[in-house]
Amino acid sequence: MGDKHTEWERWAKNYDDDLKTWMSINDSEVLREFDFTGKDVLDVGAGTGRFSCRIASIAKTITIIEPCEAMINIAKERLRGQKNLNFSRSTLESFNPDKSYDMIIISELLHHLDIQNQAQFDKLFNSLRKDGLLIVLEPIKVNLIRFIWKLAIKNFCSFGISKGSKMLTEMLNPRVIKHVSCDRYLTKDQIHGLFINNNLRTRKHINDNFYLISMVKG
Repeated sequence: MGDKHTEWERWAKNYDDDLKTWMSINDSEVLREFDFTGKDVLDVGAGTGRFSCRIASIAKTITIIEPCEAMINIAKERLRGQKNLNFSRSTLESFNPDKSYDMIIISELLHHLDIQNQAQFDKLFNSLRKDGLLIVLEPIKVNLIRFIWKLAIKNFCSFGISKGSKMLTEMLNPRVIKHVSCDRYLTKDQIHGLFINNNLRTRKHINDNFYLISMVKG
């Protein structure tokens, strides 16, 4: 845990530059699917505040939780002047919600968590309002080389040579390769298993190397 924490602290200053192209595409995918206007939002494991930046002007409030001090400091700086934000330097396990939310987003985080610790997920579900939306964006478990190759081909086809080349360069960055190689990615069944016993029903999902799924609280 300590080594992982130190890695995030070291990576914070380069994180956005290392992953800016493909992260922006993932964020755009979420924004195409869901409307955050006027909502109380919880951004879990928000990192440098990248996604929160994109919804800060339309959401009613955003609560940002992030355990890495270097990353949350970057988030505070880039979101300076926004009056609708609350920051909590905490893990999901240690976070204690003091309000309920219309929307909770967990982006590319599940594979960093102890998925056997159901209590941390129950805490999220309990803080979600009735008819509230839980959004999960998560890379799914595949062979690393196949993952990079398939994503590279898709990117070249979808975005052209220039943008596709930028994304491939990002994916081959030694910091990114080291990080991806050490991560414990989940299968789709494992992702669904985290939520199946809670009063949530699947609304829509998109299958790809990244798995975007949303659930509404009944």
